[in-house]
Amino acid sequence: MIGREVNTPADIVYGVVEPWAETSYDDFVESVRDRMQEAYNIVRENLHIAANRNKRYYDMQVKQKLFQVGEFVYYFNPRRFQGRSEKWAKNTQVHLW
Repeated sequence: MIGREVNTPADIVYGVVEPWAETSYDDFVESVRDRMQEAYNIVRENLHIAANRNKRYYDMQVKQKLFQVGEFVYYFNPRRFQGRSEKWAKNTQVHLW
């Protein structure tokens, strides 16, 4: 796929899961714990990859703006009304860059 990761079914990547072959409760608990730890590690790796990809896409669109000392800039400081929820307020911001 062009610039994307290929999503394949889990049984092809990791193999078919065998039926429970544990002989005791301790073996079962140990195997479940191991599988959960492995799943956690896989998820952490995938989240790390996704975070890096999102950062790369975000950084491509960000343009740095440098201001000189003494230069005038607009500062948005919205008025707050007593008794009104800010959740429903229309927050329009002024950007001049």
